[in-house]
Amino acid sequence: MLFFSDSQWLSRGKVLKRMFKLRHEVFCFFLMGKITHWHSFSNKDFLLKMAYLTDIFEKLNILNTSLQGNEATVLSWNDKVKAFMRKLELWRNSMESDMLDMFPTLVSMVQDTDNPVLPMDIKSCLLEHLIMLKVHFKKYFCNDFDEFNWIKNPFENAPGPSLKVNEQEQLIDLTSDTSLKSKFKELSLLELDTYWQGIPNFEPKSIEDPDSFHNNLCETGFCALAAIKSKYHSRLNIAKEVRVAISDITPRFDKLCSRKQAHPSH
Repeated sequence: MLFFSDSQWLSRGKVLKRMFKLRHEVFCFFLMGKITHWHSFSNKDFLLKMAYLTDIFEKLNILNTSLQGNEATVLSWNDKVKAFMRKLELWRNSMESDMLDMFPTLVSMVQDTDNPVLPMDIKSCLLEHLIMLKVHFKKYFCNDFDEFNWIKNPFENAPGPSLKVNEQEQLIDLTSDTSLKSKFKELSLLELDTYWQGIPNFEPKSIEDPDSFHNNLCETGFCALAAIKSKYHSRLNIAKEVRVAISDITPRFDKLCSRKQAHPSH
């Protein structure tokens, strides 16, 4: 397989996509080497399932990427995960109607076969997988953050019963100020944290809890740590390197270079 040494850094979706693209070459390689599973790459049912997995993993990777970033919050994560679960339902209904436009790799594979539609046994298997995928998503993302939608826009969403009476009174005063309504539309989810904390004596539990506005800075730091502190640099003190890696400030290279003396031999 090409890029074998880098496969551990690839997502499963990219590995599947690459493998499916090279399915004919892989079949010849397995056949020449008399590898046990060579017949799988000549099996149409196997290739149809592989094409489906290539598409579904790519969509999962897109979702995973959208949940990352310094401005990602629990509230934005909740919206995107709920949207993906709605898409799973849409894909299931579309597949039941023999509409496969959402899975381009599967469509191309179906077109290569003699049958213009999915075989019933393969179709049932893929439908069951979409159903179970939605079940697992509901189980894994069981926390519902809809009760915190008022944090994003208190002018359109009513707060839950968790607020005290005095806090609800302050919120009424806040939402009655029409000049703040337009300002809320301009704030990002990350800026809302600073905004709410700037209101005196207004500290409901949902805003005090840092998890309500948690971003993936820790995850970014661990990724940078794994990339920098490899087995070849096991004793390296990387505090400064990690700080630079997770910072969004662009270094002033001209100023840094001006402080260094060029080597006289150059």
